[in-house]
Amino acid sequence: MARIIGIGKRVSRLRYSALQLVNFSILVTTYPLALKIGVDTLFSIVVMPLIFILAFLYHLVLIFQRTMDIGGRWQWAFLAFIPFINFFYGIGLLFWKGSEGLNSYGNPPAHKHSYSIVLVILSIVLISYGMSIMPTGLTES
Repeated sequence: MARIIGIGKRVSRLRYSALQLVNFSILVTTYPLALKIGVDTLFSIVVMPLIFILAFLYHLVLIFQRTMDIGGRWQWAFLAFIPFINFFYGIGLLFWKGSEGLNSYGNPPAHKHSYSIVLVILSIVLISYGMSIMPTGLTES
């Protein structure tokens, strides 16, 4: 578990994209599930906000890890909080190549693409499921 959420490690572009997609797919699945179960249940009142908070924190961890991989100072990750700039910074994190070899944050990440490809496939399945249970239209009173 520490290997996945470790802040002090670098993450490659592919793994960053795959993990962000998994993070997003969990949110896309959780929201309609909470609506389907009902807004007055324990899941909607306690569990869903907890999932959103944990997903946001993991999103930040991934931004820090990717910033470290490109060789940037960890403070650069706070660009993700500035409106308008955060969009371009997020796109840059997807496409900027990580620094070659050892940088001040350690060795480059291992290239294990099969793990990331499995995560992308899992995310597509989760997003499809989340979209299929999403309520359509407004209910009439």
